[in-house]
Amino acid sequence: MSVAEAELKIPVTGAYTLADWSFDERDRTPENLLQPAAERSRQRKAARREFVLEVARNLIRPNLEALILLGARWIQVDEPGASTEADELDLFVDSFNASVEGLNAMFSTHLCFSDYNLFFPAIERMEHCQQFAVGFANYDSRELGTSDAARPGYQVIKKFRDLPYTPALGLGVLDIHSDFIESPELVRDRVLYAVKVFGDANRIHVTPDCGLRTRSWKVAYEKLRNMTAGVRMARQQLGLKT
Repeated sequence: MSVAEAELKIPVTGAYTLADWSFDERDRTPENLLQPAAERSRQRKAARREFVLEVARNLIRPNLEALILLGARWIQVDEPGASTEADELDLFVDSFNASVEGLNAMFSTHLCFSDYNLFFPAIERMEHCQQFAVGFANYDSRELGTSDAARPGYQVIKKFRDLPYTPALGLGVLDIHSDFIESPELVRDRVLYAVKVFGDANRIHVTPDCGLRTRSWKVAYEKLRNMTAGVRMARQQLGLKT
């Protein structure tokens, strides 16, 4: 559901996260274990970087190319592990760019729960990313309002607004870790706040924070129903077609 018109988006797990989940410490040979700790750390980082970029170029990119040949026009590269190693955010960016650069499709990425300030300034180089899907409701107040004070979980969106390119923001408005049912009015105010910050409703795409598989069918349905109603209310208040 979005403030802009909805399109079909196909998710693919990104190279950095795949490598983070599967990297097998290939540098831990008996000879390397005899190296000083600083040298072992340097070698590990070099091997890890090589592995991540191999995955990006030789696994993720061919799959993206195949999806595009099948007609995919919008592909989301999910990176739930992107901030696992705070000092590797440049590697995350390099792996995303190596995966998508030059391909003829719209690309977005999903960043799982984190201190999103960590991603700056690294993601300033992700000019091929046309949408960042990010969870904010988990950090936000449940009070109504569109002021900075009322929306503490959304303060960091100003940094996404100010990136040197103009990506859309996949605005998480549903807390997927709680059975709390967000009211349509709360969704509306979160959307209106984001539109006020960005100054452009077309750059705000409304989503749950992440997947709702941890919630019951009943709770997931009620959350999504209210999200839809809240977006409709926001569009009406903004004078957009509902």
